[in-house]
Amino acid sequence: GLRSFEGWTLLVLSGDDYTAREFAEYSRASPAWQGLLHKQTLELHEMPGADHTFSNSSDLQALNARCLHWLQSRC
Repeated sequence: GLRSFEGWTLLVLSGDDYTAREFAEYSRASPAWQGLLHKQTLELHEMPGADHTFSNSSDLQALNARCLHWLQSRC
């Protein structure tokens, strides 16, 4: 889906998150994913200290600010 999607995409990965780590490792090693995370229409943002649910209020605020900035830059 991501390969054929031509619109803008924001991908946020939390650092303290097993699922995000699995995704990052898989996408780096998988031939099917090669180059997808470097598409010009994709912005990858990593949040090293955040957990899977952004349960820390400062992480959640930072996520919200990142999403809002990304949306505003696309309008």
